Amino acid sequence: MIKLGILGSTGTIGKNALEIVKTFSQDIELIGIGAYRASEEFLYQAKNLKPRYVFSVETPSREWLNEISKYSTYLNEEEGLGVIIEHSDKILNAIAGSSGIKATYKILKAKKILLASNKESILCMPNLIRENIKHVIPVDSEHNSAFMLLEHYKDIKDLYITASGGPFRNYTLEQLKHVKKEQALQHPNWKMGPKITIDSATLMNKGLELIEASILFDIAIEHIKILIHPQSIVHAMAELISGPIISNMYAPDMKLPIQHAIFYPEKRPYLFNRLNFSNLRLDFEEPRKDVFKAIEICEWVGSMGNPYLSVLLGADDEAVNLFLQDKIGFLDIPEIIENVLSSVNFHINEDLPDILKAVNFGKEKVKKDVNMLKYKP
Repeated sequence: MIKLGILGSTGTIGKNALEIVKTFSQDIELIGIGAYRASEEFLYQAKNLKPRYVFSVETPSREWLNEISKYSTYLNEEEGLGVIIEHSDKILNAIAGSSGIKATYKILKAKKILLASNKESILCMPNLIRENIKHVIPVDSEHNSAFMLLEHYKDIKDLYITASGGPFRNYTLEQLKHVKKEQALQHPNWKMGPKITIDSATLMNKGLELIEASILFDIAIEHIKILIHPQSIVHAMAELISGPIISNMYAPDMKLPIQHAIFYPEKRPYLFNRLNFSNLRLDFEEPRKDVFKAIEICEWVGSMGNPYLSVLLGADDEAVNLFLQDKIGFLDIPEIIENVLSSVNFHINEDLPDILKAVNFGKEKVKKDVNMLKYKP
């Protein structure tokens, strides 16, 4: 019986994970769930799956608290996070953005198994991740796919991770000047939260995943390649020194990598959406770095390490937030991030206070630099 905690249970990854918990209820004990809001959806999850503990960042109403106490023990964020980590064997961190950094830090310090869906926290503490790599199982489709490949093939020349290209794959720079958030939030293949959906549209998400792959698999960035693959069927490929290229393919459904991570190293039958090979088409192309600047930004940051890694996360968080509020244009996002990175003139230790300080520096600098942007909506 796996004792599992799920952080970010009302997000896309969290909800998919709960479907797996329900399907394999005889094999998984749900220790606890956490979410930002004390919402009706969160209450529904507790009612249906009855985890031992629940916590929310938002303070709940008295009525909500009375209702949820019928099914689970409610704790505040700090207490809940600590108790879930203490009593779980594996904890899925599916919290969105830089808000998930603290949870990853505490999970690794407790020497528990981290099911890593929050890529931001992988990026900002690379040394801690490498020291505890045996306790880390990646959940993102690309990294979980690469994890499977690298488990069986060691003579790797290059690792390939794919990107759908997002909704603006064929747009020109001139067209990108005028796109709105409603367009950017329409991902062609995946249903995700707003932050990661915007990151996918700018290709920042793929740039961050490039750095993440380098940290997780100890592969130099120059040996990790990004390919635009609109169908999102091939998630990772490994080119072997001996010549062949081995791919990991499945339908664009996050349940497969989540299930693999929860049960690893054991295997369970996959009972969800399987790949249909009839009329299957696979296209690949190089990313247009001259149009989507985020990839080159991330390549540079990956070579520099901290504090740039942590500052990048804060800057991207705030830039995306401003775009979603219609305060900046789409092309302002990489522009303002570059400007923030050029202003870094300090060093940090890889401890939680210093990491969060650097992340916050990135956020605050973005807020100050809004007035100098080129592509205001």
